[in-house]
Amino acid sequence: MIEKKFKNIKICFLSTGIGSGSKLLQSYIDGSREVLMIPSYILMYLYPNWKLWKKENKVTSWAKCLSELLIRHPSLLDTSILPGSSDLDKLGSNKKKKIVLKKKEFKEKFIKVTKGEEINFKNFLISIHLAYAMCTKQNLNTKKLLIYHAHDPDYINEMLTFFPNGKVISMYRDIRKNLPGRVRSSLNKINSKYLNKTDIFLMNIS
Repeated sequence: MIEKKFKNIKICFLSTGIGSGSKLLQSYIDGSREVLMIPSYILMYLYPNWKLWKKENKVTSWAKCLSELLIRHPSLLDTSILPGSSDLDKLGSNKKKKIVLKKKEFKEKFIKVTKGEEINFKNFLISIHLAYAMCTKQNLNTKKLLIYHAHDPDYINEMLTFFPNGKVISMYRDIRKNLPGRVRSSLNKINSKYLNKTDIFLMNIS
């Protein structure tokens, strides 16, 4: 079961605009002895997935919740799976390292933490972070704050109904500095990979 000190742990949601440096900020916080946190935004879609699972009647037991979690968020245990733009599969000086947790150990820790607890999103989020911290050998006695990189601001207001005392760090960036780089990385680079030269030229003009 969830220890009493974590039942109402302080929580801060990290929200961001495109290219505003939320991962950089999180990297400075990561490793803090007082913070429960999972690197980058591996759990970015956890809440919309939770809503979907409830609608599909898949949250009838903690075992089922765990099963859906590991199917939809496999990079939680192995960051080389669905790394997206997080680059958690390119760590270390040689950029070839990744973060890997033992699946059996994580499942055991999660089931132990959730035993006897009511099935709801609040307990789900806290339990995931506690199980992760246990598997990465963090000292739970020093933890005072849970930072959840929700990334997408659209769901934070709904999640705050579960954490009414939660805080939000919302980041933004001057679009004039962000837009050129975003066009190069998110449009031109992709077009160059999938289109012929004529179509690339036309798309770039567009």
